[in-house]
Amino acid sequence: MAHNGLALARTVTAPVAKLVEGTREVAAGNFEFRIDVRSGDEIGGLADSFNSMIQGLRERRDMQKFVSQSTVDMIQARLLKEGAVGERKLLTIFFSDMRGFTAMSEQMAPEEVVKILNACLGLQTEQVKKFDGDVDKFVGDCVVALFPGDDGALRAIRCATEIHRALEEYNAARPAGPRIDVGIGVVTGEVVLGSIGSRDRLDFTVIGSNVNLCARLCALAGPGEILIPESTYERVRDSIAADRLEPQHVKGFSHAVPVYRVTGL
Repeated sequence: MAHNGLALARTVTAPVAKLVEGTREVAAGNFEFRIDVRSGDEIGGLADSFNSMIQGLRERRDMQKFVSQSTVDMIQARLLKEGAVGERKLLTIFFSDMRGFTAMSEQMAPEEVVKILNACLGLQTEQVKKFDGDVDKFVGDCVVALFPGDDGALRAIRCATEIHRALEEYNAARPAGPRIDVGIGVVTGEVVLGSIGSRDRLDFTVIGSNVNLCARLCALAGPGEILIPESTYERVRDSIAADRLEPQHVKGFSHAVPVYRVTGL
């Protein structure tokens, strides 16, 4: 009788121990863990539910690679508060765009195009994270990033400088490969931050005249250049070196925009 009781206890405690182990693994961030409990009782059902939960967490982790951190924050905010999320906010916007990539890609195999594009975007993403920015989206070969905080402009410009330096190193290490260069625009100003789109498909992003200005400056920037408007220059003038350029007539703006080219920190 005692032997039967001990065997019964083992059939219960062993699966429970596996569940405890699984809980510890998930808490440590291991979403590949799976509980192997084969029984038709409540313990087996609990193990199946636990495995389904782990799969859901793993899928959520993988999906976060495709969205910005600001989007993740927005989703969490919507869970706490009903209604549309929208606000005016002072941010630094960063646009970078590869130079000559479209023409270059037409002469290359698709696999090589994706490889080079991912290398360039990956390199830039590393620098954006290093300087506490958030990649809002990739638009083809363009990177759109956001830098919050009072020092966002300086961090974004430092990030841009490091991106140009890193790309020079990348090109020097691959003299036989196609050269990769980007032009960068940086603008600090008020934007509208919110969920844009339809009921079934939303994109949490920034819109406004300062976003448009940043995109235009990025388009004007030559390979290896960083362009900023005068309003952003005034925020960082004591920390950077820059050349004042001729005011630029930018689409969407009635007056010519004073522009500076960053030459150093």
